[in-house]
Amino acid sequence: MALPWLGFVDPVVDVEPIALDGPDAITSRAYARDYEEVRRLGSGDSTKRRAKQTAISQFFAANAPLTYRNAACDLLDAEPLGLLSTTRLFAQIDAAVATAMIETWRLKYEVGFWRLFQAIAAGAVDGNARTRPHPTTWVPLIANPAYSDYTSGHAAGTAPFAEVLRRTLGNRTPLVLEFGDVERRYTTLSALEYDAFHARIWGGLHFRDAMEDGYRLGHATARQVMRTLH
Repeated sequence: MALPWLGFVDPVVDVEPIALDGPDAITSRAYARDYEEVRRLGSGDSTKRRAKQTAISQFFAANAPLTYRNAACDLLDAEPLGLLSTTRLFAQIDAAVATAMIETWRLKYEVGFWRLFQAIAAGAVDGNARTRPHPTTWVPLIANPAYSDYTSGHAAGTAPFAEVLRRTLGNRTPLVLEFGDVERRYTTLSALEYDAFHARIWGGLHFRDAMEDGYRLGHATARQVMRTLH
């Protein structure tokens, strides 16, 4: 596991961990539904994923927190808030993201839920009659990172950032994300979160449940941090 120590470092701010219900049971209908979604859409050679979905997945495979920070800097260059307000905003963003990352990595270490490529390879023997077996050649569109599925680290970088900005500037905060020579424009933070959320499913990296709980953790952490750093 990459960075196993990250879940054990001291928190950046003194907030309570967010209670989550863990991944869906492998024998459940909810698990089978998430399994089938990623099995069809997330493979490198999927014929069900649209070209736009592929492009979004590849774009958000980059360093998300850095991409977001650069976009926020560009926004505030164009529409300055003033020194104190800007300092407070970035302190809240960084503290919220760091705190969410710490809890996420603790969950990755302690829960250790399998990645999609492992789950799909075991679809015939996982005890769930609803999971359709797939050839062992199934590989995700985006390369597997060296840590487990639950919860999503990408969500821990996206949701706190978006929530702090949303509560400070409003949901209709326009952002221009850039990675290399590719640019994506968003008129709302909800639209950005939608693409970032689904990018990890379309890219074959996360069950939907890991993304939903990752966003829940990130949003709740951001709200706690903002109450502490005000």
